[in-house]
Amino acid sequence: MNASAAHPPPFDSSMQCEPQHVWPMMLFLVAVHVAGFTRSNVAATAACGGIAVALGLYALNYLGTKTLTIAHLFVGSLAFEGAVRIAQRPLFTVSSWPELIFILLCIYPNMLVTLSKTCCPNSGGNSLDFGLRDFEAYTHIPFFERQHAFLHAAITVLLVSTATSFFPRLRRSPRAQQARIFIEPSMLVTVAMILSTHDHGASTSKGHELESHPVIGSLMCLAAFFHTFTAAASFAYPTASGAPADLTEVSPGGGPAPLRMLRLATAFAYLLVADFLFIDTFMEYLGCRQVLVKTGDSHDPGRAGWSPMTELSTYKATTIILAVLTLAFVIVPLVGDGSATTTPTDGEHEERVSLLALADVQRHRDVHPKDHAEVTQPLSVVLIEKTPLADGSEGSAEGSA
Repeated sequence: MNASAAHPPPFDSSMQCEPQHVWPMMLFLVAVHVAGFTRSNVAATAACGGIAVALGLYALNYLGTKTLTIAHLFVGSLAFEGAVRIAQRPLFTVSSWPELIFILLCIYPNMLVTLSKTCCPNSGGNSLDFGLRDFEAYTHIPFFERQHAFLHAAITVLLVSTATSFFPRLRRSPRAQQARIFIEPSMLVTVAMILSTHDHGASTSKGHELESHPVIGSLMCLAAFFHTFTAAASFAYPTASGAPADLTEVSPGGGPAPLRMLRLATAFAYLLVADFLFIDTFMEYLGCRQVLVKTGDSHDPGRAGWSPMTELSTYKATTIILAVLTLAFVIVPLVGDGSATTTPTDGEHEERVSLLALADVQRHRDVHPKDHAEVTQPLSVVLIEKTPLADGSEGSAEGSA
């Protein structure tokens, strides 16, 4: 028997890949995905969201699961929610009080982090303290902490921009929608730029063996690009009235096919962010890679072909598989198939028939002008004479005049 297999290396006590930590996280993911399946049922979706939040708080406060682990899982769930919402509307929309309260609860800690790393040294706790930090003290704050201020400030701006959609006047304003098309994806790119090269330094923390942050940053940029392009194309797409499209409303039947496909592509990009964060939460931050991947020592047969790069590429490949499956079974049913959800009224149907008849007569006159040489009345008058009125009688040219 291989000695390394019989006596595996001691498990890193800082890792938390144990049943009491893994199962709540797994149930968290189940609740998040079931919420996507039950999107048409508001009560069921709210219940699943409440269960997910309760599981996260339980793991954080009672099991002692690390804050970074919960944070990665939470951000991944927000990316998943973004995929679900973008499949229906080109812009994220806050349409209820519970959603607004949730957004405000997310704004609060991000604002505290921004203040605590800049001007207010004691605002990082549960209460605000606006005592000012002098400039010399600020210059001695570790650089990675000053980066935190930029990162969380960008998240705060993104959340505030989304929260404005709760107010009908701002939600329906074409000017506000045009601004939001660029504000929210740009803030996502800002977070990605900080995250891609973020390093706490070897003297302050253990370096990451896996270069997962650059991958997350790249996927965030991809999602932001698709989000901007999809929203802009939807805004510019011609409507029947000629007015700009409302990007916060669901189009009947899913809207035109090109826009449906753009929303699907954007949802897929957000799913890539979500699924990679889910995998990274368990494998890197919960420490399951120490058990499942890094078996034995460097001479163990189970390590053949392993390197940090091959491990990371495997996670990326798994991310794509999971994103495709989620897109097919959760997201596509939400988009619509292009069929209109409303049927024309009797009056609209009669008007449509009359217009088609007028078009047929005009087409025949253009092809055979001699057959219609004796007709001196305008076609519109002829059409009015034959158009039934609301009481069932036929209108006349004189009455119309």
